Amino acid sequence: MPATNNIFWFAQCNQLGTYALTTKNNFFGGIKVDHVLFSRHLDSHILPILPNQLQSLEKLYPPYSHTWIVTVSQENECTLIIQNFSGIFRVQLQLYDSTPSQLEVTYLKFFVCQQDAEDLAKIDRILIAGMTKEQLVSRAKHFAVQRRDYAVIGQKFFESTTDTTILVAHEDILAVLELLSKDDWLKLRDILTFCKSKAEENVKQFGIEEFNSLQG
Repeated sequence: MPATNNIFWFAQCNQLGTYALTTKNNFFGGIKVDHVLFSRHLDSHILPILPNQLQSLEKLYPPYSHTWIVTVSQENECTLIIQNFSGIFRVQLQLYDSTPSQLEVTYLKFFVCQQDAEDLAKIDRILIAGMTKEQLVSRAKHFAVQRRDYAVIGQKFFESTTDTTILVAHEDILAVLELLSKDDWLKLRDILTFCKSKAEENVKQFGIEEFNSLQG
């Protein structure tokens, strides 16, 4: 078996062509997210706000001790960014067995649907870029109606981990690996084979039908 400390993260491609983590035990700053997808087109990450989760976020990250910023793009894509005064949020992505990949990010970014935007406008001490709360509510009718139940992470999400990580694609596996020595590179195929075997085991526990239905 290859040294598992080479492996930061891996995902498997499902029947819809979506790369997704094969476990559900993933935490972003204490927020559990069952479904985590990967996109080459996304810089960092974007998390879902589940039904009635805003109240939990207020308790976990109170606006009086954290910065809440709502932004709206020209394409009417709305996001919420929460920044921590202490500087970091801890992220744990479950790989296999009880082995989590530990990372740190400087902010948490959330996808905001129409209902979320209207609810955010009722919260004190939030910042809304370029508009008032009243304007946000008026603009919200143009936002996505359907909320997401999955997170999306991009390649740059892992850049803060270490300068020596690389993204490797092999068959239906995508993996972020740290290869420090010539010996590590020689073991690359073994490492990827190990990731594939663990991913297949995970998907059985995840639920094959559920995993294959994931799509961003």
